[in-house]
Amino acid sequence: MKMVIVRPAWGTPKAMVAVGASKTTVYVVSPDSTGRLSQGLTQPVGVPREDVLEFNAKELDDMQAGRKKWPGGPVA
Repeated sequence: MKMVIVRPAWGTPKAMVAVGASKTTVYVVSPDSTGRLSQGLTQPVGVPREDVLEFNAKELDDMQAGRKKWPGGPVA
């Protein structure tokens, strides 16, 4: 598991935990849900690879504050 930045369909980018991946999708859960995931009480959400970045705290802060846009432009 590793921290990533996820671009949601609406709202601001969020820090999430990547728990798996396929060729086109990264499966994530919120940091608060990793314990519930290991207990089988929740399932990860699939996100397109293009909507996931390596985690960088400063970059996430800048995106959430509107100082930086998602690479490639805003969410369509």
